Amino acid sequence: MTNIIKIEILEPTLAKDLQGIIKNDDKAHQAKIHNEIVEDLLKYFHKINQEQAKDIVRLFAMGKIRNLKINY
Repeated sequence: MTNIIKIEILEPTLAKDLQGIIKNDDKAHQAKIHNEIVEDLLKYFHKINQEQAKDIVRLFAMGKIRNLKINY
């Protein structure tokens, strides 16, 4: 999920705080998506464990697997 928000506020510290909140919200959303992918991998591939599923998701997120992209 990409938030494209133009923040025009006179108080720079408030703008920085708002950007931090938006960034944290994006990270939480990405973590939710990643956890759902891990659950699905474990559901369909019974021979892998949770750490292996997490490693696979990390590769997906880093763009290391060709022809695959996670839509947030």
